[in-house]
Amino acid sequence: AESASSSSSSSSDATRRAMSRIELSRVVADLTLHKREIHAKLVSIMRERLSSHLRRLEEDGEGGGGGGGDGDGDGASASAFATDLSKEVGVMRRIVVGVLALDDRVDVFDAIVRLFDARLAEAHRARAARANGGDARRRTATLRADGALLTETLASLVNGGDGPGPDASAAAVAPSLAAALASVDVSSSDGGGDARGE
Repeated sequence: AESASSSSSSSSDATRRAMSRIELSRVVADLTLHKREIHAKLVSIMRERLSSHLRRLEEDGEGGGGGGGDGDGDGASASAFATDLSKEVGVMRRIVVGVLALDDRVDVFDAIVRLFDARLAEAHRARAARANGGDARRRTATLRADGALLTETLASLVNGGDGPGPDASAAAVAPSLAAALASVDVSSSDGGGDARGE
């Protein structure tokens, strides 16, 4: 009888362990799914905000004014488009850094950097193609300022929001945007809108 009781207890323990493993597996699966949903939602929010800023950029023409600078196109400040977008990314970064673990931040921020890099490079090239006419030098200088600010902003998201290492280049952080920015420099040095009079 004692042997039977011991066998029954052992069987019950095994059953409970098996049920615990099943329940734990379900919890882990739910957590994984929940994390994916949170990550996707954060990326979706930033995709929508980027699209909103890009729509406004198209409506305003050249980034809502901006430019500033010293009057001849050199040292221009970033446009309202770039500064407003940069601020929104900064707010998102501070919030996410405060609530997500490093691995989760890396997943979210890397996806946002890839998204922004591709979309901003496309917009940058379109703006560069329009940067001609009487105020070409000012527009080109604003494009450069925007590209520098937005690249710096994306760099702040690298490594889960810790930023890139000291040796990281703009091309490593946002290769498409860096290439678009370089194309502006090449076109202007070849005698485009930013060329200086002889």
